[in-house]
Amino acid sequence: MSTIREIHTALEAALDTVEGLRVFDTPPQSPQYPCAYPVLNGWEPTTFTRLGHKRYEFTVYVLTAETARPQDGYRLLMDYADAGSKSIDLAIWDANNRAAGTFGGLTNTTAAVTGFRILGSIDVDEFQAYGGVFTVEVLTKG
Repeated sequence: MSTIREIHTALEAALDTVEGLRVFDTPPQSPQYPCAYPVLNGWEPTTFTRLGHKRYEFTVYVLTAETARPQDGYRLLMDYADAGSKSIDLAIWDANNRAAGTFGGLTNTTAAVTGFRILGSIDVDEFQAYGGVFTVEVLTKG
């Protein structure tokens, strides 16, 4: 079974393949846009055994621009939500090796984007940014 830290690192690596996106392992201080970072929301067992299957839910925050330019932030956010070289969904999907049952090289682990929503303007430390979030579901088994 993959650890939370291993999954977090694999998500960062998948995001790092997205064209023009700066990836951080935690919420950034003084970020340069566009940027992204994953956050663990929680996990739950999917089988009731000592080393059974677990389902992890992560949120990937994508910040695209300062709020002074929301139109630019919105347009860029759509690029990350759509298919293409900037697609968050495809970057995470492509990090899976379905035949081998791995995600980012992690055995018995798979990941997929299960949702997207626009946050609009949000506060990040003392800065205001324009962004959205992707929900990522990760399944792993012992």
